[in-house]
Amino acid sequence: MNKNATPLAATALLDYPAAQAHLGGVSRSMLKTLVGNGDLHALKLGRRTMFRRDELDAFVERRSNVTTA
Repeated sequence: MNKNATPLAATALLDYPAAQAHLGGVSRSMLKTLVGNGDLHALKLGRRTMFRRDELDAFVERRSNVTTA
């Protein structure tokens, strides 16, 4: 194993503060709302709530494809 490689979990999973920053600084309550609405899925690992980075990216992609009238 490469000693300089970043573990997959460190790059693929984000906690609340990292997910908030990844989405441009949205509030914690907005993230909770998105999870509650089913727009995002959260993973519980022990007491921590984590978000998959690829799912956050897909969410941004889906939202960028929404047109406003």
